[in-house]
Amino acid sequence: MNLRLIVILFLLIMLPFGSCMAQQRDLSDKQRNFFVELYPKIVAANKNVQKERNHIIRIEQMINSGDKLTFEDVAFLNLEVVKYKVTQPHSPKQFKTTILELKNRVNVIPPDLILAQAAIESAWGTSRFAKEGNNYFGIHCYGKGCGLYPGNDKNSRFMVKSYDNVEEGIADYIYILNTHRAYKEFRQLRAYDINKNVKLTAKNLAEGLSKYSEKGNEYVKLVQFVAKTYVPTDITTLSEQHEIETAQSEK
Repeated sequence: MNLRLIVILFLLIMLPFGSCMAQQRDLSDKQRNFFVELYPKIVAANKNVQKERNHIIRIEQMINSGDKLTFEDVAFLNLEVVKYKVTQPHSPKQFKTTILELKNRVNVIPPDLILAQAAIESAWGTSRFAKEGNNYFGIHCYGKGCGLYPGNDKNSRFMVKSYDNVEEGIADYIYILNTHRAYKEFRQLRAYDINKNVKLTAKNLAEGLSKYSEKGNEYVKLVQFVAKTYVPTDITTLSEQHEIETAQSEK
């Protein structure tokens, strides 16, 4: 994916000239539909991650209380350790360290951040990678046949990953932010906000995404701008209304 081209086109086409203040804008039907159709899929993906996190917290509480873990709890913990690439525990003390590492990684991503990145990376769902590969986040892969060649360049050193459905792509995006070493700062910012009881938002957490794009801090500012300017503050209500209207139209 040519991130430079996407960013430039996004700025030239979607953002009005002479605009300096990030104020909520009226959306086109295309933009609104993009958000309301993705939003419930994002909510579902976050719920799956939150379910894992809740189980980890319950295990932490059992350890702190001196309760014996069940076979199922130990099996679950071992699976999470492998899945989220954290230190394998070999003693009660290490169990606590492992739990802390898992809590830092197994967590949700704020929907406004996901929606903003999806809009940017997929050019509002119009990119070839979104349409043909269900990839809304410009995620790369390196295995043979793992995705689509950028610009149909079969000599490219990477491919843009393909997914069976949009939900799978969203889940992988969340997993990458939760595990890849490039997003350690992102996870630290999230942990800090949680400890301070601060609501997770794109404005704060986008600061940890400078390595997501070759544009660095310019990309961070773009994500923050799109999240504040384009992602509806009443996205939950809009999404629910959209689902009702869709169900009624299908009767």
